[in-house]
Amino acid sequence: MIAENCGFKVETPKKQGKQWYIDIQQYTPAGEDWWVSVWFNSKDDIGNAVENLYDDFDVDEEAELWIESRGKNGVPDSIKELVEDQEWKEKKLEELHEKLQASPMEESMADRLLKAIESRRFAFERYTGDGMLWNYQPIRVEPVFSSYGQIGWQVYAYDKEFCQYDYELEEITIS
Repeated sequence: MIAENCGFKVETPKKQGKQWYIDIQQYTPAGEDWWVSVWFNSKDDIGNAVENLYDDFDVDEEAELWIESRGKNGVPDSIKELVEDQEWKEKKLEELHEKLQASPMEESMADRLLKAIESRRFAFERYTGDGMLWNYQPIRVEPVFSSYGQIGWQVYAYDKEFCQYDYELEEITIS
């Protein structure tokens, strides 16, 4: 929501290897269809990832990429306009970074997940298998069996045991 409030279109998070990424897109004032991939390990890491993008952004290097294409295929003729467009992109990354840093985390992922389970609003079946996201966090759920059949669910976050929910006893055991 924060990126969308900064004017970005936000794609669905995707996993590659052990990392996640989100592609964000926005048109610059000079008309560039600007895409940025934000790589992160967890939702809490997105702010740091955007900070790194902002810190590493070099206006001169970015403008230089377009110099040879000036006046062709919609690229502005003016070097000044190219530089101003790259400065605008740098300001957008700075704005996104500042808003992410200023956004207080209302409650931790663990607290939200426990509340969802306790209120019976968590769809365990939906998160079985690898590569699933719950609130932008990697999560995996496995059924728990006894000799009489399934009695609950085991929830893993970041490939570590998080909690077990016994639906017969309506009991949550936090790992």
